[in-house]
This record gives sequence, C-alpha cells and structure tokens, in this order.
Amino acid sequence: MQAFKRPHLRTTLVNSLNLKRALATPSSAGPSSSVSPTPTPRSEFRQNLASGPSLDDFITDNVPDRIVLGNTKGPRLPSYLKTTIPTGPSFSKIKNDLRGLGLHTVCEEARCPNIGDCWGGGKGVTEEQGKSAATATIMLMGDTCTRGCRFCSIKTSRAPPPLDPHEPENTAEAISRWGLGYIVLTSVDRDDLADGGAHHFAETIRKIKQKAPHILVEALTGDFGGSLPMVSVVAKSGLDVYAHNIETVEALTPFVRDRRATFRQSLAVLEHAKKEGGVRVTKTSIMLGVGENESQVMDALRELRKVDVDVVTFGQYMRPTKRHMKVDRYVEPEEFDRWKRVAEDMGFLYVASGPLVRSSYKAGEFYIENVLRGVLLRVSTQSMTELKELSNNKVFEGTLSKYSFKSQVLGGLTANFNLFVPANASSSAKVPLLIYLAGLTCTEDNGAQKGGFFKDAASEGIAILFPDTSPRGAGVQGEDDDWDFGTGAGFYLDATAPAFSTHYKMYTHITSELPSLLAASFPIDITRRSIFGHSMGGHGALTIYLSSPPGTYRSASAFAPISNPTECPWGKKAFGGYLKGGVEEAKERYDATELIKGYKEPVHILVDYGTGDNFYKQGQLLPENFLKAAREAGHDEVEIRVRSQEGYDHSYFFISTFASDHVHFHANFLKA
Repeated sequence: MQAFKRPHLRTTLVNSLNLKRALATPSSAGPSSSVSPTPTPRSEFRQNLASGPSLDDFITDNVPDRIVLGNTKGPRLPSYLKTTIPTGPSFSKIKNDLRGLGLHTVCEEARCPNIGDCWGGGKGVTEEQGKSAATATIMLMGDTCTRGCRFCSIKTSRAPPPLDPHEPENTAEAISRWGLGYIVLTSVDRDDLADGGAHHFAETIRKIKQKAPHILVEALTGDFGGSLPMVSVVAKSGLDVYAHNIETVEALTPFVRDRRATFRQSLAVLEHAKKEGGVRVTKTSIMLGVGENESQVMDALRELRKVDVDVVTFGQYMRPTKRHMKVDRYVEPEEFDRWKRVAEDMGFLYVASGPLVRSSYKAGEFYIENVLRGVLLRVSTQSMTELKELSNNKVFEGTLSKYSFKSQVLGGLTANFNLFVPANASSSAKVPLLIYLAGLTCTEDNGAQKGGFFKDAASEGIAILFPDTSPRGAGVQGEDDDWDFGTGAGFYLDATAPAFSTHYKMYTHITSELPSLLAASFPIDITRRSIFGHSMGGHGALTIYLSSPPGTYRSASAFAPISNPTECPWGKKAFGGYLKGGVEEAKERYDATELIKGYKEPVHILVDYGTGDNFYKQGQLLPENFLKAAREAGHDEVEIRVRSQEGYDHSYFFISTFASDHVHFHANFLKA
C-alpha cells in the first residue's frame, strides 16, 4: 500500500491560499471613484472570505470556538408581543367542542397569540360574560390549503382531502351550543374545487343563522380565484360582515402572498361584495413589519377607500416558524396608534390597530361596540333623510305619528309604521320601547287605532311602535292570491325561498332596521325594549323574544298567538312557501313551542287567549302545546303565564279588554 504523501496536502493549501488572494484582489479595470460602490452579495462574500479565518488557521486551531451565522443584528421580540398561556371556562368549552365535532380553527392552525383572549372573552370576566364576548374563528373546508403564502403556517397541498358534507351542520351545532355573540368563519383556499368552496361556505352561514339567528357572522374569505359570481354566493348568504384580507401593500404582494393572489384581485373582491352582494360592512387587514414603507401603506389605504371598505385592521407580522419569511422590523405601538388615526381620518368606519391585532382578533367586541353602531347609525341617518311623516295626532298628551321610508332590508320597498311617543320623552330623558306586531291581513294601523294601549303607555312613559305585517308591492307571483299568505301575512320571518328572499325579511326589519332607525331619529332607548302582538303577531313576538340573545327584549306577551305554527295549517302553509327548508327549517327558528323546549334562561312571558275564539277551536293557535313545553323545560308560573279568558273571541274587542294588563306587565321590566 502506498504511503500518504504530505506534499499533496501542501500543494492543496498553496492552491487554496492563491485562490483566496485572487478572489480578494480588486480588479484594476474600470474607473476609480472615491465613493464606495453598493455592495453586492458576491462582493460581500469575497470580503468575508478575505477577512475570515484561513485554512491554515483551521489546521493550527487558531479559530473562535463559536461561529455565529445569519443576521446577528436582527430584531428581537419586544415584551409587548409576549402573551400568557390561555385559560378560562369559555376557552376550555370551545376547545373541547371543537375536538368533539372534528372542526378546525385558524386560531390554532395559524398559531395565533391571541387565542386565550378571544376564546376566553377577555380578562376578569365570568363564564357567561366570556361566552357572549368570546370570538372564535372557525376554519372551513379542512386544514390543508392549496396555496403557499410565505407568512402563513397552515399546511399546503395541491390535492387536499374532499369536503366534509356534514361540516355546515356540525359547525352550526357547535356555534349554537357555545352561546357566542360573534363568530368568524374563514377557510383554506380550495383552488382544486370548481367554485372554490363558495357554496359550502354559504351553506354553513345559512345553517348558523337558522340555528342561532342572534349570532353575528363574519365571513373571512379567499378570493375564489377572482370569480366574482362566487363572491356573490357568499355575500348573499345572510352574513353580517364580509372580510377579505389584502395582507400587505401592493408592491410586496408578490413576495408575501401566493402567486395566484394579487392586490388588485383582492380589491375587486371587496368592491363586488359591497356593490353586488348587498353587504353592509366590508373589512380587510394589513400586516406591518414585512418591509413596507409609509407611502406604500398610504397608497393601500387610498385604494381601499376607493372601493368603500368599512373596516381595516393593522397588526404586527410574527414569523410562525423558521421556514417562513423573516420579520423585517417590530413596529412600535405608537406607530400603530398613528396608523389608526390616519385611517380614521380617511373615513374608515372603524380601525383596529395594534401589535397583537389580527384580522379576527376580538372581532365581536370591535363589531358590537363600534362597527355595528356606526353602520346602523349610517343606515338610519340615510333612512332619516327619506323619512316622511304622513300624519300626526295628539294622544293622551303624547304624539301618534305615521311615517314611511324606503326599507333597505325589504329590498328597497316603501315601509310604513306608526309610533306613539309619550309627552315625557326628550333627548335627555329617552323612553323605553314596546313593539306591537299585528295579525293576518292587518297593517300598521290596526293596533294603533283599535288596541287601546295609549292611556297606559302614556302613564308609564313608554313608546309603542306599530310596524306593518309584510312587505307591500314586492311583485312576487302569488303573494296576493290568499289572505293568509303573502301580502299582509309575512309571518315575521326572513324568507329563504328564492322567490321571497329579496323582500320578505320581516324578522330583520323588526329586530334590526326599525330599532336602529328609531334610536337615530327619536328620543327612544332601544336597549330597553319589549315586544307583544296578536295572532300572527303574537307568534312573531314570542319567536323574536326567544330567538334573540337573552336580554335583547326584557319581556314578551301575546294575544291569541299562533303558538305552535309548525303544527297548524296557517304555519305549515306559510313555512312551506317562505322557507326553502319548509317546516323543518321553521322548527329551528320560528316556532315558539319548539324554541321554549331548549330555552334555559329565565323568561318573562304573558299570554292571553279566548275560549270563544273560532281559530282557537280550529286548532290554529295551540296555546296548550306552548304551555306544556314551557313547563317541561322548567319554566314556572312566575316566568310564563298563559291565561284562558272565558268567552272572548279573536277580535280587537278582546285585545282592548286586556290591553292595560299587557302594557303594565311590560312596564315592570322596561322601567326596572
């Protein structure tokens, strides 16, 4: 065997050193200059190679023990970005339910630092307070995305698993179980699907609204590959906020987001949702700390205002793992405050800006406390300019006025209402509100002219609102064929059948549009409101009371209500025509007997019906069914009183006889 020859190593060392010197020697070609040229990666490599340890140093062990690689001057995580370990009863319940139903959240998948705060509803709150204030962001269509944005830790694949057909139902079930006030739905991008998952997304929203109509739903969607018809599918599904994130400024979009996402495409999504989808509130989010400059952020905000985006959030980009793009800088809280002021001055309805703010961070809190108030005020202000007084009469020292306006909720149709305002009402002494819903074939005038409520309302200092019973002039085929369906018989629901869904939205008209209009236009305190009604209106009063968040209405009462409509001819006919899911859909939202079965909170309900009422005898009212379900659910005589009045019929003679009882019943709670 040939011995090892050291000259070979010496030759290698000499050649290496010569190469090192050659690389370190600057070229003599080119003009000389006193200004140092901008370093390039190649020149920096040469400089580091020339000034670093040589091969001789390594052989003689003349090198530091520790070699530091990378940017030693990179930004360090500031203390204000450090969060606590999530805890709390609301947090635990949401987490357990997610596991049980196989659902995913972006909170977990994206490793959000705010998960404890959002799921727990904030610090120092009770379990009930935590539930109502909590915000959870459910991620639909699986946990695998077809795109690969450089900031996102959600796993990716070109061929994710197929959609779970049970996910819309499971999601709605979980959300209704939690008792949250606000939910954010988002999804992975599914470019592998023809519709991008839009119909799956929309179906989930509809299911949630059926099971828990009081919950506000924000949909944080992808761009559906730029398909605007798919944007409309989601926008028209019944959501409250349409959100789509631009993520960063236009110049950095190709380097931050997946190549299939563009800044202009995102603007088109937001614009289309507002203009064509009929969405009231649009929202987007911008990450800071990815390399943007001030002028680029200003340009992005200007473009967002051009497409009428209402809400923008600013948050700090935080690198989820070492495989993702680096943080360029950590933005100081003062700069976030400045961007908040700038955006507000530009006309955004609401701005959330802070190091830990994320697109859906405490979204419910922001929405309820700021966005909803602002939107309703804006809508109400617009309606105020169109509010026409049709008549005015003095009644028991108060005023009864009739108004008309164009209702956005009812598809732009003209809506009328009567309003009694007692003499003691003023801007400094707002009065509580009692809403009266009339029965089949009636209008806004029947209760006002025949009910006999004003003397007692005036003495108690309570305003009374009398809305109409349905949209008028919708032009839907068949709406005027029968007295118990269509015009004058809107059943106080939000129709889902395509023919009626544009205009027949009486539930939202009563629960949202009219109260916000009154709050902006009259000295009325809508936080103190109760509701009552007759026949179909009694059905409306009970179902609105029981399907709204506890405390929205302080009490409910009814004269001869249609108490179990899914079991009577009137109800079956109405639900079969108005609702895509018919009677089964109605059971989840529009039947007082079904609703009371699962209602666990204390209630304040009074019901009167006459034994001489022919509709009672025909089985249209079924008050016994409601009473039986209420008692089985644990609601006693103190909470729910159902009184049979011997010999009384279905007329306003019956109503006026017991009108005083009902007004004073509500006054006990409205003035408490």
